[in-house]
Amino acid sequence: MTPIRMARVETGVRVIIQLIECFNRHDADKMTDLFSENVTLDDFSGSTYTGRDSVVVFFSEIFQKNPEMILETEELVGYGYRCTLRWNIKQDKKSDVSHCKRGLTLFLVRGDQICEINSYAKLRLRD
Repeated sequence: MTPIRMARVETGVRVIIQLIECFNRHDADKMTDLFSENVTLDDFSGSTYTGRDSVVVFFSEIFQKNPEMILETEELVGYGYRCTLRWNIKQDKKSDVSHCKRGLTLFLVRGDQICEINSYAKLRLRD
């Protein structure tokens, strides 16, 4: 594989790593540059958000409601413009207990911006 082709393969993963870092700092403003103008987010609740502003507001509201929440990466795989992230949400940075959410997010990255986000979650049911 040529260095140019390898750089293309790595681009998506690099962008998603930046997104995870912004998420864990709760920095929605920095996330803005990572999204394309017409980004689409399908979240695990079944809601769809279209457009950079709408997606940034979505994340801002999550951060306001969950000030200690962090996303732990279980696995990040990418090839070219497609990336798959397996994650675990923790409500408290100090806790070893998850916030009952594990999931998988599929990304489409073009250039250095995220164009599409499809997120799926496994929710733990309470007795």
